[in-house]
Amino acid sequence: MTSLGIAGGPSPETRQSIGYTGLLVNALEQSLGATDANNLAGAIAALEACAGAYGRAFAAATVTPTNARTRPLTPTLLASIARRLIRRGESCHVIDVDRGRVVLHEASWWDVTGGVRRPWTYRVTLTGPSETESSRVSSEGVVHCLYSFSEQQPWRGVSPMGWSPTTTRLIERLERSIADEAGTPTGQLLALPEGHGGDVPDGEPDPLDALRSDLAKLRGGLAMLETTAAGWGDKGGAPMADWRPRRLGPDVPASSAELRTGAALSVYAACGIPAPLVVDTDGTAQREAFRRWLHASVQPLGEIVAGELREKLDAPDLMLDFAALRASDVASKARAWRSLVGRDATMPDADARQLAGLS
Repeated sequence: MTSLGIAGGPSPETRQSIGYTGLLVNALEQSLGATDANNLAGAIAALEACAGAYGRAFAAATVTPTNARTRPLTPTLLASIARRLIRRGESCHVIDVDRGRVVLHEASWWDVTGGVRRPWTYRVTLTGPSETESSRVSSEGVVHCLYSFSEQQPWRGVSPMGWSPTTTRLIERLERSIADEAGTPTGQLLALPEGHGGDVPDGEPDPLDALRSDLAKLRGGLAMLETTAAGWGDKGGAPMADWRPRRLGPDVPASSAELRTGAALSVYAACGIPAPLVVDTDGTAQREAFRRWLHASVQPLGEIVAGELREKLDAPDLMLDFAALRASDVASKARAWRSLVGRDATMPDADARQLAGLS
């Protein structure tokens, strides 16, 4: 096991976060945020819902066995790995030994160099409240989990949204459009039977300047404006309809709202979450959707993470057990067991229990 600053590279280099390293990291992150589909939809609520669901599921996992090598795998750390896999497509932790205890430091930035064959070299940056620490570490000294990867860049993780850049751009445009619409002034306009006619003489203030200022500051209140319905001077009176307040505020097209809902379901599908689990359906459909998500998405992703942890922490018997989540599926397991050991079945009881997940 290679640890930061102990083997496989020079000692860590510490700099102030406002120095060159911090500025470089910020510039790289901003560049990625502008061009990389992994980060493009980072502010989308549907993606956060997916990341939160996986994070909570991993936080509920039981790590076995419990020993010095697996002790760093706390619920908080496992939840962080799962969230970064969904949002970024990868997570990187540097293995360190502090006073005889194994510690995993989460990297804020990293880069990978090397040839076709491993081990590769990682340039990692760890970030603290007021300092950053940079170092070169062998790939044997980092826990680098990938959601998936392309054959052209097997050292770099690809997130669910990274595989669907067109949908990502669509959602970003919809969110931005609806946010801009929702950010318009909101309030009530009430017409008054008093007004000015003709052009404003040179050098005199425009009487509508105050109205324009009031409209820009509306927060659901009332703004007074002038009307010509009463005519000029003493000509006629105002019709009753002219006194009704009119609302000023966002008018989001129904098509945009519907498209946004459909796009959100695409995000859930890309992240492996069945639609009935997040839409308004009956309890039976949601239980089935939860079972599918747990067995077809959470468990396989857990095996990917556990495989990396087994290799890098030198813990060949390490397991991530999601039995606490599977407890909600006891009824389905019982039915499966009954069908295997029933009158027309020949499977032994012990085998049926194991296959149904009851043992």
